[in-house]
This record gives sequence, C-alpha cells and structure tokens, in this order.
Amino acid sequence: MRRSTRLTVVLAAAAAVGALGSIAASCDREPVGNPVADGGISHDGGSADANTSGANLRVIVRDDDDDQLLPSRVDLAANGRPMALTFSNDTTGVPLGRDSAGQLGSIALLTGDGEARITPGTYDLTIQRGIEYDIARVRVDVPATGIATVNVRLLRAFPTQGWVGADFHVHQAPSNDSDVPAQDRVVSLVTEGIEVVAAADHNENFDLAGATRTLEMERWMFAISGNEVSLDTGHFNIFPVPYDPALPHGGSPMINANWDIASMLATFRAPPEDEITQINHPRLISPQSYFTTVGWDPSTGAVARPPFVLDFDAVEILNGIEAKREDIEQILKDWLGLLERGHVLTATGNSDTHRIASAKAGSPRTFLRVPDDRPAMLTLEAVRQAIRGRHVVATSGPWLAVTVNDSAGPGDSVTLPAGNDVRLHIEIDAANFVPVDRLRVFANGNTVVASRTIGSSINHVRFDETLTIPRPAVDTFYVVVADANTPLPRELAGRMDRDTFSYAIANPVFVDVDGLAPFQFPMPRLPASMTGGLPRPDLTPIPWWRELDHASVIEFDDCELEGREAGEAP
Repeated sequence: MRRSTRLTVVLAAAAAVGALGSIAASCDREPVGNPVADGGISHDGGSADANTSGANLRVIVRDDDDDQLLPSRVDLAANGRPMALTFSNDTTGVPLGRDSAGQLGSIALLTGDGEARITPGTYDLTIQRGIEYDIARVRVDVPATGIATVNVRLLRAFPTQGWVGADFHVHQAPSNDSDVPAQDRVVSLVTEGIEVVAAADHNENFDLAGATRTLEMERWMFAISGNEVSLDTGHFNIFPVPYDPALPHGGSPMINANWDIASMLATFRAPPEDEITQINHPRLISPQSYFTTVGWDPSTGAVARPPFVLDFDAVEILNGIEAKREDIEQILKDWLGLLERGHVLTATGNSDTHRIASAKAGSPRTFLRVPDDRPAMLTLEAVRQAIRGRHVVATSGPWLAVTVNDSAGPGDSVTLPAGNDVRLHIEIDAANFVPVDRLRVFANGNTVVASRTIGSSINHVRFDETLTIPRPAVDTFYVVVADANTPLPRELAGRMDRDTFSYAIANPVFVDVDGLAPFQFPMPRLPASMTGGLPRPDLTPIPWWRELDHASVIEFDDCELEGREAGEAP
C-alpha cells in the first residue's frame, strides 16, 4: 500500500553515539551483484565542532512514487565485504543517532531519515525495505569532518492497495530462545515493511503493541498479542491471547507439553477472545513438526499416529527457518492433500525470526486482503476475516495477483456458466533482487494443469497472462504457485548460512461448475476416528519452561556465534 503521511520519531540517544566502524568485519562475505539505483550524495563541509550531532553519515530514503519518507534499512559494506558487527546480544541494542538504530552490519532508519557516526572511509550502502521495493546501492565516501548525505528514492516493485503484509511468527525476549528486546523487534519489522505482526513466543503470552506505541509506529504497524504453544507434538500459534505483563508468562495458561491437540485448543479458545490458530513449521524436525509427529501421508490419506486434529485456521507453508526447497515442496503436497479432502486450512508465510540478522523479519510474509489497508485502521476482525476467508497470498519474494473469470481472487468462490472455460489471469511481480523461474497451477490437489517457465529479468512484471483452462467436469479449486531455482541473494534474504528460495502461494479459488452448494471436494474427508474429537482439557500443571532442543533446529551463521562461550545456546 502507499501512504501519504510523514512520521517523525526520535529515539532517545545515548550520551555517546555508537561507533559502527570501530568493530572490524569478521566474515569473508561477497557483496551482492545487483543493479545500482540512482542515489544523490552530497558532502556538507564543516568542522567537527560545527557538526554538533557527531554524525558523519546521513541517509534519507523516500518512495519514488509519492516522495514520502520510508522506514528502511541500510546495510554497510567496506572493502567489498558486508560489515559483521557483534553487538553482545545480537540485537539493534545501541541507538546511533537521529531516527536510526544499529543492527548487525546495518542501520535501521525508523522514519527514512537517520544519521550515524562511523569510521571515515569508503562504503557501499545497500538500502532496502523488504520485498515490496527494489534495493538501491550507493557508494559513499564518509568524511572525518562534516557529513556525507545520501538521498535515495526506492522504486516500488508492485502495488498492494487493499492488501497488508503480515508476519504471524516472530520471537523476542520472552521466548526461551531469543533475547531481542521488543523495541528492536518492532524496528526490524517496520523497516522491512511489515504492517501486521503477531508475537509468537514459546509458551508465553506477549504483545508488541506497547513497543509499537513507544516508538510511535502505530501508523506503520498493527500488533496482535500471541503465543507459540510449544508441545511435544508440534508448535502452534494462537492469536490474539489475553496479555497481562503483571502475570507470570504474560497470563499464559500453564502449558502441559504432553497435551493432546484437542485439549490445547479447547484451553486457548476459552472466552473472551476469538483466536486464530495456526500450525507452525509442520515438517521442520520432530517433535516440533506436527505433520511429521502424526505421520501424515498426503498421497494415501493415512495417518500413522492419530488423532490428526485439523481444527485449525491456517498452516504455515513458508517459514524462514524451514526454507529448503524439498521442505517447501513436501509441505505444499501436505496442504494440497488436505485441501482435496475438504480440510481447508489457509496457507501462510512467516519468518519465524529469533534474531535480527538471521531469518530476517518479514521473510517470508503473508499478504491479507482487507477493507482498509492503513495499519492504524486495521481491526482484529479484519485480520480474522482475511485468514478465515483465505484471502491470502504467502510469499518470500514474488507478488501473485490471481483472478478467475475477472471476479474471483484467493479464497473466493465463483460459479462457472454453462459451456465456459476457466479464464485464470495471473500477474507475477517482483523486486529487482527477487528471482522467479516457474509458474504452476494446481487443480483439486497435487495435479498441475498449467505451468510456465519464466525468463530471467529484473523488470517488475515477470508474467502477465490469462490462461484458458478447459472447463472441468466437477467442482474444482485452483492454487497458483510461483517459485525460483535460483536462490535469493543471501545478504538480502537474511540467511547467511544457506541458500533460500523465493516462493509465492495464492490460496485456492473455488470454481463451482453445477451451481449447487456446497462445493464438492474430489475426495472424502478424513474419518472422525482419525481426526479425533474435542475432549475436556487436561489442566494438569506441567512446568511451562519445559525445554525443547531449539539449538538443533535453528541454523546460525558462524559470524553470529562468535564470542559465545562453548555450549552456550544461540
């Protein structure tokens, strides 16, 4: 979405401005080979005494469409290598100057206009604001006296009017495996263009709304309280939840790690909230992956270890940690296997970020179709309706605009007039750093009814065609997926330890061919004996802090682990 308001925020600065350049680069990383955007650079002369702020670098970022200042992130590289800063707790931590805060190798511009003091020298700056904008790259000589000012205009890669970008799986200090302060997490989200966030701390109720208000970021982001309920059978997001910082664990119920899923759902669905429930990283590693734990086989519809409770609103198909192509393809099959049997869970994409530099906030993300796309005007009900209505596109890079017969988008149903074929209009857009190689259209399960190879390009529009699909004989749902065999640039994907790949998944459009309700799915639903019932909850108090082996799940860049004691958890 585009906005026309200018927001001014000043972080309380420390007495001494942090010296970014005083911390040497420690990792041998190659710079990203992407096109350089035009950026204006000026050097304002003056003595050190005249420069009262102490800063010698100022970066101003604006939207090229409407000249609006944009919260954004500046990554610094020196001598051809990205800087690897080692703040002790891997967070933004240190205020650097007006409207800016330090990250690992980055400056976060809270309002799009920020200053910092760094060691004089020549730097390559990469300026970005998540996947909705092109990156800009600028080389600047930072003086010892005076100040270098960089003016950059970011090009929007695709319009998102009527949609908001969300991340429903983020961790911060309440989690037993994260030490990111709440305000730093808000900074990391806002500068990536995330407009809706749900906290997801292990067995803790938490809400980022307080930090969002403190930073005066309500115009940019809508925060929802949440809890990642972490059981021996899997991990599950619940949001919103009643949050009270005065209560132990934010008011979370005592978590029984051995709970059956139905008991857990019954406990968290107690009034007064109307919670959204989501299955997280369903194939990551057992016991944290629900589909693996129960032994779900989408090809046969068998479950090795029932019950396979499916009373959820959503399932996380794209996850910033569970990012291997084979993992995503398996989860895609899992989800399509449920859809064809009438178990319709909304596909989402979330970062699962635990740090600032690894598994970057907002990558992947979930786009929601909403009545009013201004974050300050969002409501919980609008978020609920978007998720439960499946008006959702999950993506780690590309944008998918999908319309059937000029009217129906993701989550919608359309009746196909007699004799008509299915006209499926698909537009794929992407920023200049996002590769897209392939388009697939799935029908009524794991059957591909159309596919296209997409040529390499840095143009925003990668594909824009109407596909004609012969009229189906039965009611049919269509799922559109775009992806790439070429990995995302590591510095821009937020993962330095391995390749990640861009995917976009549009939730199904349902085409009714006979005009008779309800929609007829191609296969029968799983039997009740397999999916279980809803017994009364077991409230046996098991300590909430029962640990899971998170260190075996989250892969970190070696640079992030420098300075840690042997055996210390990441």
